[in-house]
Amino acid sequence: MTRSNFLSILAILGLIMVMTGCGQTGLSGLVPAGGVIYSDGVPLEDALISFYPSLENGRTAIARSDSEGKFAMTTLNVNDGAFPDDYKITVVLMSADASLPQKYAVAATSGLSVALSGKGDRNIRLELSTRN
Repeated sequence: MTRSNFLSILAILGLIMVMTGCGQTGLSGLVPAGGVIYSDGVPLEDALISFYPSLENGRTAIARSDSEGKFAMTTLNVNDGAFPDDYKITVVLMSADASLPQKYAVAATSGLSVALSGKGDRNIRLELSTRN
């Protein structure tokens, strides 16, 4: 399996996880969640960012970064945020022109996390490094 096929499959799986609630008009309790993602200090474009909840019945949220590295999380509807929880984060690139260390594609090894309170957070700063 090529890297691009793997990333495509991973992105599709992430979207499927989010889409499980798409028939609903919304759920109460979502809070704003977003920020900027960087790789080696440079804004990272076309990154698929996934928040995996610690709560057993929690919902995954996803986002895709823009050309400035900015992202806003989606749980049910575009940019609707995420539920308050402690999240582990994964990041994969949607572009075949760039790469990240494989550790960022797995929640257990990414080293990325965020705790969202009941007020949310629009200033999440994710710092990735391509150096060891």
